[in-house]
Amino acid sequence: MADLYIRSADPTDYNSWARMVLDYDPDVKFQTYNTWAKFFNSEATCLLAVKDKQVVGFLHYLVHDFCFKTGSVYYLSDLYVMPEFRRLGIARTLLQHLLDTVRKIKSSRVYWVTEFDNPARHLYDEVGGHADFIRYHIDL
Repeated sequence: MADLYIRSADPTDYNSWARMVLDYDPDVKFQTYNTWAKFFNSEATCLLAVKDKQVVGFLHYLVHDFCFKTGSVYYLSDLYVMPEFRRLGIARTLLQHLLDTVRKIKSSRVYWVTEFDNPARHLYDEVGGHADFIRYHIDL
């Protein structure tokens, strides 16, 4: 897709990103500024998909150590493409960009979780080997 490219977010992208985030999850409305700040203080990374000079998708990831792996592992936290741009390969391109980056630095793993009924599972099943785990969390 010649008119699509992936780049890191910069501070001027906030409004485009925030509109997508609120479509992705309206419940995070009061956390967008705090989350945005994390992308510029090395706590997390935000990649943006740009098509025809318009930001149309994002991928967030965190890097952390893992007890039984050498080096860091990458946790893909969020992947989103605007509804009108879905099924064009943009999510795949974002994910592939992350995988290529991680392979270059020879990291040991990229992982993520998703809901069982997520329509993007067809992509996830193609790209990665899934493991049968149940995720537990406790909101405090």
